[in-house]
Amino acid sequence: MRQWNENIDKFDRDGFDRRMHISQSYWRFSRQAYFQWVESTEAAGGAGRYRHGKSVVEPRHRR
Repeated sequence: MRQWNENIDKFDRDGFDRRMHISQSYWRFSRQAYFQWVESTEAAGGAGRYRHGKSVVEPRHRR
């Protein structure tokens, strides 16, 4: 029974690490995409409107 519990713990830890890695890489990607989006809008002349995160069109996956 103890062996089984250790296996379950190991499985949960591995799954948790994998989920954390996916969410971190996803967050890094979405943050990079958000900054690119802000730069493109500023280049298009919408600089005043997009400052301080009070954008009219919010990117969808912003956390």
